[in-house]
Amino acid sequence: MLSEITMLLLSNIVFARPCFTACNTTGAISAGNAEQYSRVGLRLALCERALATGSDELRAGAIECFAWWRHEGFLPDRAWQLLNATTENASPRLVGAMIRFVQVNDSKPTIADWDLLATLPVASGEWQITHQLLECATDLLEKKSIPSAEVADRILNKLDHVQSLDGGNLDRALSQFAMHFPGKVFLMIWRRHQLKIAGESNLEIVPYDFDSISFSDVLSDPGAAIVIQELQKRLIEGAAIESTEHRVLQIATMQSGVNTEPQLFQLLDMALTGEQLKRLADFAIGRLSWPIVLECPEFTRKLLMKARAVSLACHQEISRELQSLPGSRGTVSNEPNEEWMELLAAVEEMAEKFADDPELGPLYAAAAKYEREWIADMRKSGIERERSFEDETG
Repeated sequence: MLSEITMLLLSNIVFARPCFTACNTTGAISAGNAEQYSRVGLRLALCERALATGSDELRAGAIECFAWWRHEGFLPDRAWQLLNATTENASPRLVGAMIRFVQVNDSKPTIADWDLLATLPVASGEWQITHQLLECATDLLEKKSIPSAEVADRILNKLDHVQSLDGGNLDRALSQFAMHFPGKVFLMIWRRHQLKIAGESNLEIVPYDFDSISFSDVLSDPGAAIVIQELQKRLIEGAAIESTEHRVLQIATMQSGVNTEPQLFQLLDMALTGEQLKRLADFAIGRLSWPIVLECPEFTRKLLMKARAVSLACHQEISRELQSLPGSRGTVSNEPNEEWMELLAAVEEMAEKFADDPELGPLYAAAAKYEREWIADMRKSGIERERSFEDETG
């Protein structure tokens, strides 16, 4: 039996030589490629023996050899079979080697790459390996290689127990997966919420900066649709709904691009009483990014009309609530920053556009007036602070 050192030396010798070109479909070997076929057999035999050892160093070396072999242009089916067989109970060292095997591939990714990533075992505490695996999967998506929904779900399952989803690599991964599989990303977030309720208190459910990710077709996933519809029902009926569940429903409803307003219309159809309409208004204005009343004027109009039909008091209360716009506001030298000025310009534009609308005209005019007064108060208080400071130091 060859020693490990001898096997490594032979592997180096064999892999330093050019690889064969694939035989024809009948498996016939011509006299010209017989030597090449012989080298292929030797390569496979050496790698298979290395993978059969208990040495992670040798097994990882064999995987690296497969990567170089593939780089030359062709990797036999038997090599893929050996790789897939090695995934079961693979150590972190081997998992890392297999991720690199997929990453260094210069040719077009295949379904086999996705199947390999989905099968790799990743323990809950191995966050670095998880980040590497998701980064590799994101690279495949950006190369226009799209897996099945089932494979995508298996990969996203590896994030279920990761403490935090914040971070550059994961932000990029979630954005790419949500582009193709919004329902699967939503269900991953929902599973994390369920795990936290069950006792994994260290889980941070929703990433801090999650507002830019689109979930435009989330309801096309049957599993996601069931969860979303149940949350919508609880919201409108006033049943207990946790802050995280509220946030998760906002993601599914109001980060869905062109589907945002249609989903809000569905909620509006469900709201029949004044209290239900108020809950819907609270939900709509709770989005932290761009105000819904500016993005969805038709929904805003119908909400106000339905509130007026309930009672004048209901209409007035909801109208006052909608006038207070969410958004980013800051100051620079006692002047509103760029985000605040963009918000003011947008609401003034809407006030002018809908000036003759009996519902939206007064709402946008009042919201613009509120913003201008806020800016004026900010400037005044800033000047007063500066004068007070000058008096104290002068």
